[in-house]
Amino acid sequence: MVYIFSQAIRLYSDAKVDAVAKLNAYVNKRVLAKAKDLIKPVRQAEIPKYAFLLEQLQKMRDSEDGYSEAAWQKEILQIVCLLNPKYIAAFPEVEIPDTDSETKRFLDFLLVDASGNVDVIEIKRSFARGLITSTTYRDNHIASRDLSGTVMQIEKYLRHLNRWGARGEAALRKHIGDKLPPDFQIKITNPCGVIIMGREKGLTSAQLRDLEVTRRHYKHIADIVTYDELLRRLRFRFILGQLEAGI
Repeated sequence: MVYIFSQAIRLYSDAKVDAVAKLNAYVNKRVLAKAKDLIKPVRQAEIPKYAFLLEQLQKMRDSEDGYSEAAWQKEILQIVCLLNPKYIAAFPEVEIPDTDSETKRFLDFLLVDASGNVDVIEIKRSFARGLITSTTYRDNHIASRDLSGTVMQIEKYLRHLNRWGARGEAALRKHIGDKLPPDFQIKITNPCGVIIMGREKGLTSAQLRDLEVTRRHYKHIADIVTYDELLRRLRFRFILGQLEAGI
């Protein structure tokens, strides 16, 4: 009320005294409550989680041949979801219509966030090949066939999802709604893509530079994450967690 009255007086009278600022200064002096440090105890609880995920990803990377593709994708997806709390659920083999050929396509995984918005994730193996060419075209290393093909695949999935629109939202609610909270609304609102694939090991500085250019070029379609980048994210979360928790 004081704020509204003050604004009205200043609007019509050209008053030079800011009553709101004076009131805030007075309240700040009188109020004794201080903000609690909520981060430190949370960080202390999260550190074992990041340590476990980091160790598990390193083990997976070192013994990749021991995994089937399905088992690999399932474990990597769990790590991605634990690392990014934005997503509350992930559903494999989700059927969507191909509006160009009037057939069906199957997403590897459909991600759902807390607001009900959906995104698409493609998880490939971590082999060193498959990201950027070793040879150059006009002095540039370009995206490999594997990477450009995966980006095209994601782009088509997103195109079909957007075309599906409200009918698609209803179909997805019918298909996966029982695995989500009651009355939870699924929304197809300009979905994004995520690609987890490839390694940076063995790439030259020029290749790494051009890989980053490629990743940024495709940013509007998909977030391209290498397994080395995934490890760095986990490692930095673990180290920052220790620092913020005072360990």
